[in-house]
Amino acid sequence: MYGLKWAAICLLISVRTLIYFRRIFRGVKMIKLNHLTKGHFFLNCDLIERIEELPDTVITMTNGKKLIVSESGEQVVDEIIKYRAKILSTYRKGTEIDAE
Repeated sequence: MYGLKWAAICLLISVRTLIYFRRIFRGVKMIKLNHLTKGHFFLNCDLIERIEELPDTVITMTNGKKLIVSESGEQVVDEIIKYRAKILSTYRKGTEIDAE
């Protein structure tokens, strides 16, 4: 009986935490990059496996897909750092991130 109550409490805490983070990060866009020829797009930086600077910058995703972007590797890394810093500072303040 005690185990069942403990499991229910843990589930309730997990659901509340999920709702809290969903509320905080609602409307968040990922990093904004530019295709070499097609215009801009938003990329989930958590799915990047590696960034290579051949003549062009090639981003390899965790699923093996490769994207060629006009930004340099350093610019992509800077965008990732800014994105994660924004999330961290927002989490520490306990406020919502503004959708841009």
